[in-house]
Amino acid sequence: PVYDGGPVWSPDGSRIAFTSNRDYNFAIYMMNADGSNARLVTDKTLEPGAIAWSPDGSKIAFSDGIRGVPDVVGAKPSVHIYTLNVDGTQLTKLTNDGIINDGPSWSPDGKQIAFNSIRDPDGRFKIWVMNADGSDQRRLTNIHGTSNALFYGDGGPVWSPDGSKILFNGYRDFNGTRNCYVVNCAELLVMNADGSNEVQLTSDPNRDGGYGARWSPDGTKIVAARSFGTIADHQAGLSKPTGIVVMNADGSNEVRILIRSNGWVDAQVDWQPLSAPSTEPPPSVLGFSASAFSAYEDSRSISITVKRTGNLNPTASCYYATEDGTATVKNNYGPVFGTLRFASGEASKTISIAVTDNGAVQGNTSFKIGLFDNEGNATFLGGIREATVTVLDKDTVPRNKNPIDDTYYFVRQHYVDFLNREPDPEGFAFWVNEIESCGSDEQCREVKRINVSAAFYLSTEFQEIGSFVYRFNLLNPDNANDGGFLSIIRGMQEIGRGIIVGQPGWQEQLQANKLAFVQRYYDDDRLVLSYGRTDEEWVDLLFQYVNTYGGVTLPETQRVALVNGLETGTETRPTVFIRVLDDEQFKAALFNQVFVLMQYYGYLRRDPDDDGYGFWLNSRP
Repeated sequence: PVYDGGPVWSPDGSRIAFTSNRDYNFAIYMMNADGSNARLVTDKTLEPGAIAWSPDGSKIAFSDGIRGVPDVVGAKPSVHIYTLNVDGTQLTKLTNDGIINDGPSWSPDGKQIAFNSIRDPDGRFKIWVMNADGSDQRRLTNIHGTSNALFYGDGGPVWSPDGSKILFNGYRDFNGTRNCYVVNCAELLVMNADGSNEVQLTSDPNRDGGYGARWSPDGTKIVAARSFGTIADHQAGLSKPTGIVVMNADGSNEVRILIRSNGWVDAQVDWQPLSAPSTEPPPSVLGFSASAFSAYEDSRSISITVKRTGNLNPTASCYYATEDGTATVKNNYGPVFGTLRFASGEASKTISIAVTDNGAVQGNTSFKIGLFDNEGNATFLGGIREATVTVLDKDTVPRNKNPIDDTYYFVRQHYVDFLNREPDPEGFAFWVNEIESCGSDEQCREVKRINVSAAFYLSTEFQEIGSFVYRFNLLNPDNANDGGFLSIIRGMQEIGRGIIVGQPGWQEQLQANKLAFVQRYYDDDRLVLSYGRTDEEWVDLLFQYVNTYGGVTLPETQRVALVNGLETGTETRPTVFIRVLDDEQFKAALFNQVFVLMQYYGYLRRDPDDDGYGFWLNSRP
């Protein structure tokens, strides 16, 4: 199902920013105030939320990161505050401390951002504030007003329109007057912008839950979402609605303005403002040159052009990926994933997609290719972000000869299926000659075809890179891109780009590609085992995972060396991660798993079924 949520008005009241998973993963979108012209702002984050506009309408602050964590010992969430321009450019991370930084709110002058954070040893949510560039982060609230520190938390700060106060949702036992195990302890509070003079606005120990609140543009009223159920309703399993209320700025005269029948949830409310917008210099617009492309199945490949228009002076980049439709990776085309990097002044890039001549009568089929993760000064607003690619069928009746019986087609298809690239001329000629040297001797040709196929399957380029990505996913259990076959192929394409085994410098390039791959995950806060841990704790957890998944106990001397390397600066976390992934004992322990798995990925182009995978795995010596 598709979920749209967290709507926030722009300062001029003409646009609404919100989060949605309408393109599968949650991303930030924007639309006109009447709901028209919904468009993507950015999708290069994992789980965006808590959107807040800057007062001049030029930027958006939001939180993002790993909110849910895997069920493993020591796993922790990692959520941080980011800003970006409203056209999706210049994503900037503002927070690094703590495991959760959430709920950003801009001061009316645009100079500061208030937020809630868990970063103190007591593990409690508190209100913090920082400059708009992330500097000078300082705490505004600390544990108080409660007899038990477990019953404490401050969240959802919202600056008043005049900048003098901060409204927030506070959780505490009010100096022991409430038992938070059995009654509600969440109320609306307000304080001065420097954290002084806290005042409680609401008081209802029987209400089920707290508020999500916003100021009116003139600061005289507060609009909030709240549950209309009670603690008793909750305990009885009754599903009461969540609706919208308005109250005076001092908490008095609460009026229900939207309430529906049981089970309805109306929440994440915001008040439309009426101030004036600002303008931004034009970015560069990225998009496909057309919304549709096509090629006949025997064309070998199809070229897709991505155009860049507008301000071409800065550098820009975006990610691209294909997605099955009626045409599938298994039968009709080779999947492609990668990043397009535009140099200053560069106006176009070309993506080549292999198409499969399967010889079957199936009619025309199609798949999608999309652009994601705009960086630099790139935006997708005004460009064609998704295109349809049609593979045109040439067959109206079955062919007498399967295309795979042709030696040239047979060898090329192995390059596409196993190495995710078109053949290099020298290698292509070598493997074709291996088969054609048999002349008309059919028995010889059949043996040679088997040997050539086995050579591709056992090649370093296929086995080493595919095995590395498999091990990477095992030791990064919350990997957002972990999706089986396509995840492995995606990683193989990224790590294998530019690699031709046997050519000068290929080993150095392979190591550089591995490091770039892991470094990107680390920079994006997606190496989940690394979050919130000391160097020693992190290495210990990696060794624990190696033991869990490979049954291997790595030596203590290796652990000490890695920890010392991190502490002295001769190693980084990405380089240590690679050293553990490439440990020969770990690789050997997983050899049979990878051997069978890569048969499915290379020959069948799909994920294994459980029964078949188990059968072949148990058949290995």
